[in-house]
Amino acid sequence: MGRSVPITLGSDNPNRIRVSNGLASVAGGATPTLLTFTVPAGKTLFLESIDCSGENIAEYSVFIDGAKAMTRRTYFSEFNTTFWFLGESVAQNKIIDVILNNFRPSISDFDSMMIGLLL
Repeated sequence: MGRSVPITLGSDNPNRIRVSNGLASVAGGATPTLLTFTVPAGKTLFLESIDCSGENIAEYSVFIDGAKAMTRRTYFSEFNTTFWFLGESVAQNKIIDVILNNFRPSISDFDSMMIGLLL
């Protein structure tokens, strides 16, 4: 049987983390790391979601410790997307990366935010 961990729901939870990053002037065809996070030693991250947005169509891929977990694409009708992980656990020292692929030839700005519980 798994361990039981009391949690507080809502924005006042002291274990809730929000990690965000933005990149300005990303060249067309570039594939930079938009967001990266390493789970601290002795902790487990219960990943809730990762939001991504930008000024142009793009492909966003989430990697957990080097393995591709999910990919989403945005297009002209919707420049925002959300990856839902719904509390998936990520063990200590694992690295979460969001890699961006700016499909368009024009320079654009992009943002990402990860939300989870760190216990």
